[in-house]
Order: sequence, then structure tokens, then C-alpha cells
Amino acid sequence: PSYINSFELGYSIQRKKFTINPTLYYRKTEDDVKMLVYRPDARTDEFITRPINLGTDTRYGLDLNATADATSWLKLMANLDIFGYKTDGEFLYDAINETGATQQYRRNFVGDGFSARARLASTFKIDKTFSVQLQGMYRAGQKTAQQEVKDMYVLNLGASKTIWKGNGTLAFNVQDILNTRNRTVFTYDPEYTRRSYMQFMPRQFSLSLTY
Repeated sequence: PSYINSFELGYSIQRKKFTINPTLYYRKTEDDVKMLVYRPDARTDEFITRPINLGTDTRYGLDLNATADATSWLKLMANLDIFGYKTDGEFLYDAINETGATQQYRRNFVGDGFSARARLASTFKIDKTFSVQLQGMYRAGQKTAQQEVKDMYVLNLGASKTIWKGNGTLAFNVQDILNTRNRTVFTYDPEYTRRSYMQFMPRQFSLSLTY
């Protein structure tokens, strides 16, 4: 397990048409879970990726949540997390080198910087029976001595229509409109640079009728 010391200071600002909740936080994780990528045999192109408990991960920042009834037909919900991070830890492991001998290697997980995450959902009420929602998410990248995680952004769309005098609902959704919800990671080594790409789920369309 990982152990987290977490401290937060929050405040709530409420008005008739909007609510804002800013929170300052500090979190330090001991035995943080990190992903180790290595070649067990330098004579092949096989890579192994596995989680390890190692070192610390410290984060501090501002988490801002807000909701607003901008007009009678528009509602907004937003979240912005701006934080600094610092990771630490080194890992030693044995692997086979180019000559076929077993050698000890070192992986460095030291890194620091600033990053951000943001979400925005807007609901448009066209009339009493028809509404549309647009959702967006952005996650900035992070970098350590061994790895670099690239930025990611996602856009979703949903619409619903009440029909049959309120007895039925017709709904249409598109998940990941731009087909960009993926995780791209670069792993650096003195002998190679490895690019890893994983798409959580391809773009999806759904249409449903409820009676």
C-alpha cells in the first residue's frame, strides 16, 4: 500500500446564481506506486512494465470547483486543479546486457514541475423538452527523469428530448468526439526511447429510447 498525508483548506462562496469552492491542498505519498519499464534482456526487443512501490510523491496546489446558472437556458459546471509536483526515488534491478551477462541497472524517478487538470460541462436547455450537454476535459502532461506523460483532452456530447407528452425520452450521446482520449508515455533510456500508446476506448455513439 501507499500512505498519504493530506491537508486541505477549503472555502465556499455561494450566491444566488453561482457557487465557487476553492481548496488549497498539500499531499505527500510514501511508497508511491510508479510504473517501471525495462528490458529484461538487452539482446531482444521485449519490454516489461510493472508497478512498484518506491519513494515519495508530493503535490500542492489549488482545486477550484464552480457552478453557475448563467441564464435560464445555460448552466455551467467547472473544475480546475493547478498543482506543483515533486517525485523522488531510485530503483535497482538485474537484467541481461548485450554480452549475455547479468548486470545491475538503475532507474531514476526524480522529477518536478507544474501541471493542471480541467473539466467543463455546459448544459443548454433549448426548450422545456429538449436539452444538450457538452463536456470537456484536459489533463496536462508530467515529466520525470525516466518518463514523460503527454497532454490529453476529451470532448463529449449528449442530447435528450422528451416525447409522447412526457411518457418517453429520446437520448443521443457521443463519447470522445475527437477520438483523443489516450495515454501517450515516452520512456527514456541511454540506449533507446520508447513510445507507449494506449487508447482507453474508441469514439462511441449511443441512441436510446425510454418509455
